[in-house]
Amino acid sequence: MKFVIGIDGGGTKTVGYIGNLEGKIMATSSSGPSNYHSVGIERTRQSIEDVIKSLCSLVNENLENLELLSLGVAGIDRLEDEKVIEEIVKNIGIRSKVLLGNDAVSAFVGAHGKECGVITISGTGSISYGMDSKGRKVRAGGWGT
Repeated sequence: MKFVIGIDGGGTKTVGYIGNLEGKIMATSSSGPSNYHSVGIERTRQSIEDVIKSLCSLVNENLENLELLSLGVAGIDRLEDEKVIEEIVKNIGIRSKVLLGNDAVSAFVGAHGKECGVITISGTGSISYGMDSKGRKVRAGGWGT
C-alpha cells in the first residue's frame, strides 16, 4: 500500500504521522529534537530516522511504498539548511518525493488551511510568520539556534 509521512521537527521533539493516499492518518510517533543548529546533524538524523522507522513498523510497511515525505523542521531557513536535511533524508534511505520547509510554514498552512494569514509560535524557539494574498511573506524571529 502506498503511504505518506508528515514530520514536524522542532527544538524539543519530532512528531510524525503516517497516512494513506486518501488522507486517513494510520499512526503517529515521536522522538527527540531535530533542529540541527542546536542538536547537531547526527542527533537530527537519529530523531527523524526514529520517527520514520517507528511509523513504518506501526503499520507494517516499508520505505519502498513511501510516496511522499513532508518535513517541516525548525532551522530550515536557507538553501544550505535544506541541503543538510536533504543529505540526512538520503542517508536514511528515503527515495520518494520529499518536501522540505520550516516548521513555521507547516504550522501556518495547517492552521489556516491556505497560504494566507499570520501565525505566531512560541515553544523551544519563537517565530511569527505571515503571507498575504499576493504571496508576499514576512517573518520575525526564528533565526536563533
